[in-house]
Amino acid sequence: MADILNIILEPEQKELLSKLVEAQRKVPRESRHIFITAGPTMGDSRTQIMHDGFEGNLYVYGGDLEVLADQGILRREIQSSGSNYNYDVTPLGYKYYDEIIKS
Repeated sequence: MADILNIILEPEQKELLSKLVEAQRKVPRESRHIFITAGPTMGDSRTQIMHDGFEGNLYVYGGDLEVLADQGILRREIQSSGSNYNYDVTPLGYKYYDEIIKS
């Protein structure tokens, strides 16, 4: 697992993490679920993220999700379709988010 003090993220990646944690915390713990992604598509290079904690869907640069997953901040799993991933915030991700809020 990555050492939280050694994780370097771009501002947009920190913002994305904040949105994901805040969306997850809006949902009662017993009703929480993973973040489902779709895309990019021919007409849109962004990745769509679907979750009950968002008002509508969130569209992001997919590379930012990959960076968060590579750092251990998100858990990534392949969807059954084999073409997209699902994500979930890890305990490290929640801890990193709490550090962002403090600073």
